[in-house]
Amino acid sequence: MPQLTGNIVDLIRREIYPGTVTIADGRIARIDRFGNTPADDSRHNGSLPFLLPGFIDSHVHIESSMLSPALYGHTALGHGTVAVVADPHEIANVCGTDGIRYMVEQARRTPLKIHYTVPSCVPATPFETSGATLDSRTVEELLESGVFVALGEMMNYPGVLGGDDQCIRKIEAARRRGIPVDGHAPLLEGADLRRYIGTGISTDHESCSLREAREKIDAGMMIQIREGSQSREFDTLIPLLGYRPDRVMLCTDDLKASGLSRGHINRLVSRAVALGYDLFDVLAAATLNPIRHYRLKVGLLQPGDPADLICCPDLIHFTPSQVWIEGKRVDTLPAPGTDRTVNHFLAEPITTGIIATSSAGNELLRVIRPEEGTLITGEELIPAGEKGRYQKMIVLNRYAPHAPAAIGYVSGFNLQDGAFGSTIAHDSHNLIVTGSSDELIVQAANRLIAMQGGIVCCDRDTMTEMPLPVGGLMSDADLGTVIRQYDRIERHIHALGCPFSTPVMQLAFLALPVIPSLRLTDRGLFDATRFEFV
Repeated sequence: MPQLTGNIVDLIRREIYPGTVTIADGRIARIDRFGNTPADDSRHNGSLPFLLPGFIDSHVHIESSMLSPALYGHTALGHGTVAVVADPHEIANVCGTDGIRYMVEQARRTPLKIHYTVPSCVPATPFETSGATLDSRTVEELLESGVFVALGEMMNYPGVLGGDDQCIRKIEAARRRGIPVDGHAPLLEGADLRRYIGTGISTDHESCSLREAREKIDAGMMIQIREGSQSREFDTLIPLLGYRPDRVMLCTDDLKASGLSRGHINRLVSRAVALGYDLFDVLAAATLNPIRHYRLKVGLLQPGDPADLICCPDLIHFTPSQVWIEGKRVDTLPAPGTDRTVNHFLAEPITTGIIATSSAGNELLRVIRPEEGTLITGEELIPAGEKGRYQKMIVLNRYAPHAPAAIGYVSGFNLQDGAFGSTIAHDSHNLIVTGSSDELIVQAANRLIAMQGGIVCCDRDTMTEMPLPVGGLMSDADLGTVIRQYDRIERHIHALGCPFSTPVMQLAFLALPVIPSLRLTDRGLFDATRFEFV
């Protein structure tokens, strides 16, 4: 029977004491305390490491890492993450239930406890073309399987507020089974917020301000403080730990592979502790709160619990020296490979003729204005003649041959004689490209079509590319290759003049019609505030 000795961090009793943990049959058989009193100054007890429950990401889309679930699990484990609550709606929008089955199968190849939610919005709205549709009957069948811990984020909040039959049926199916329903309600407030929550929706990870998040907590929601690669609200929302620590969880939502390689929930825990928030409140947000909310079968370092724990040399950096899941040490396991792929891609090569436009010099164009560090976009009216202030972008339905391209305009990317794009275009994941000329936009688009999914950047002389054979979203390569390919593309984009820190993700979210305000789907320019085409 394995035995681990250290300073035991007991979240239930909110104390730290030296002792020994005995593991048998994958569970905590017993915990023996040394002496009768807790350690007086646990942070500076240098003779023993610290034993504490492993961390949990309460809301993540694994596909956004561009890693397979198995390789994602291997990478996250190294940072002390023992479980995640993952919504597979990215691959579901591409491949439907086949994509979900792929994610569930691949999760079995990693010891990380991947708990999936059933995607509730495939497609996210009726204003875009996805590769599949999950209706209420399909959602109910998936919930009935017992494999899923929640109904995934209900992004179509106008549908919920308007009493859309499919939205309400999906929520009711989850509630009948006593399963939580995740939310997605950016900027929602007042009576509309209360109506949204009143349907049974219990979480939100889209709060943009402290005031907004507090209102949601006061109305009964759990708030997931998000710090991903594109959306980073940690600094804004971390004061919630001093307001209602029992209503807070931590999540990454969308985290690319290079970010995951540097750290995960442990980095957020370290930052929160460094800011002076109570250690036990911080750790509860990363462990206890998601376990209780989603009723996860994950241990909390208590006798009888599954032996899911980490060993850290200090309670400052939270960098684990050992990671244990179900009583087995897992941080020393080799990285798995990807054994199969799934995809759905029917688009055919395009020409400059299908994206050609003409506008008088003084004609005002409605231009999408993305902003660094947030998914919220603004809107600008720019004269067509001021070409240095905007550039063209297209979204092309990849699930049908010879589909027309939707054409829009965007500011901020500032590409000088180049183009880039990808088949990561939330949430339907059609083909999205922006560039300085029609010729370069078409060149990038046709390379994506030839690859059947991926990311590309091109100028007059060079094409940089990253194939994503799994649904046009994920790679089948190893972690190092994924990071190198992605970084090379972003360096190319930055060399063309783009100032955004994560340009690929910045572009990918411009197709998402459930985040205010202006978006471009494969069907046209869309106002996500008024929920109508413009």
